[in-house]
Amino acid sequence: MHETVTDIQSSAQFCSDQLDDVQKRMAILEKSGGNGSQLTNKMLAMEIKIENMEQQARQCNIELANLLEKRGENLTTIVETIGSKINYPIHQKEIVAVHRVPQAQQSDRPKNIIVKLQSRTVRDNILSAFRTAKGIKTDVLGIAGPPRAVYMNEYVTWQNKQLFRETRERTRAQGYKYV
Repeated sequence: MHETVTDIQSSAQFCSDQLDDVQKRMAILEKSGGNGSQLTNKMLAMEIKIENMEQQARQCNIELANLLEKRGENLTTIVETIGSKINYPIHQKEIVAVHRVPQAQQSDRPKNIIVKLQSRTVRDNILSAFRTAKGIKTDVLGIAGPPRAVYMNEYVTWQNKQLFRETRERTRAQGYKYV
């Protein structure tokens, strides 16, 4: 009988300890429940920081669009040819890397060419020369097929592209000519 009472007491103590533990956890959850907005704000701040870091990593990059793909193509040569056509020679030593990336939504369009350059100054000078030349067409570059306009822009993150697209649409709706 004494053993049974001892077993019941130890079981009651165990249940009491478990209840205390649950109450402590609930108190912690209730305290942190008020901080849900703080966690949301921290997460939003982290997302903004990551977006800024991604954009900063692209600060020396140029994106070329609307250039048809060809098996065995030499992207560096294409970039150098574009440089000669816009009267701003782009030397191989200024090019860190060149590669193609797929379109985000339109798979029927050719993959864009991303050019990572040595410095932001070189990138800005190339973009300026391209705009001064008022763009070029693929036939000038010796690319077979019907002439197509070549587009050159800063390589920005998807979120920044979306922001620019929405801004452009709203300004057009308001009757503005330039963004």
